[in-house]
Amino acid sequence: MAKVALRQVLPTQIQVQESDLESATNDGLGVLRVVRGTYDFAVDAGATGTITLKDEKTRADIVIPDNAVIWSSVIDVVTTVATASADTGTLAVTVNTANDIVIAVAPVTMGDVWDAGIQAGIPVGTAATAIKLTAARTPSVVIAGQVVTAGKFTLILTYFLGD
Repeated sequence: MAKVALRQVLPTQIQVQESDLESATNDGLGVLRVVRGTYDFAVDAGATGTITLKDEKTRADIVIPDNAVIWSSVIDVVTTVATASADTGTLAVTVNTANDIVIAVAPVTMGDVWDAGIQAGIPVGTAATAIKLTAARTPSVVIAGQVVTAGKFTLILTYFLGD
C-alpha cells in the first residue's frame, strides 16, 4: 500500500501536493486529480490577450503536469462575464492547444458558457473528449476582440496521469 505524505495547513485542512502522490508510471490503484484555477475581473482585469488562471488564495499559477489526461471540465461562473461593445468580445479557455477547454465565444447569447452557473467545458468524461498534455501546462483564458468589463469564474478540471 502506497503511503501519501500529508502536510498540515490548518487544524481542519490537509494539503496534498502532486509530488506526494504515487508515481503515474506505477500500475495499480491511483487517484483522480482535481485542479482549480480562477479568473476574476476585479483582480485580473480584462485586457485582451492571455491571462493564466491562478490559485484564488495564493495567486500562484496553476500547473498541470506533463502527460496528464484531462478527463472532465466544469466552469463555475460566479459572476456573468461581460465584454465591451455589447458583449461582442470573445473568451476561450486553453490548456494544451487553442480552444481545447472552451471554444472562443462571445458572452452576448443568453445561456452561453459565460452566464452565471455551472457550465460544461469540452472534456466531459469520455475518451473522445479527453485531452492528453504534451508538456506541463498552465490553463489560461484568452480574451479577444473587446476587453472584459465584468466576470468571475473558476475552472475545475479532473485529470489522471498517463504514460
